[in-house]
Amino acid sequence: MLRVLIVDDSVFIRTVLSDLLNRAPDIEVIGTACNGVEALPMITELKPDVMTLDIQMPRMDGIETLRQIKNLSYKPKILILSTLLLEMPN
Repeated sequence: MLRVLIVDDSVFIRTVLSDLLNRAPDIEVIGTACNGVEALPMITELKPDVMTLDIQMPRMDGIETLRQIKNLSYKPKILILSTLLLEMPN
């Protein structure tokens, strides 16, 4: 069973990801967090195999969260998700 922690400031995105991932028979969403401040203790406590991580979040964004995870003794695999739109040059 793959254990997943979802970290995103959007309630909508957390709900959609949880619903989609929980449909898979070999995936279990073990927690959700709205920012890095909330996520860091959950990583230590829940020990997820995989963590989804939004880049833009209040209090502690995804980049700072990644920096902090480097200091933890337990490090899950991280899948970075973002709804940022990047404009490509012509």
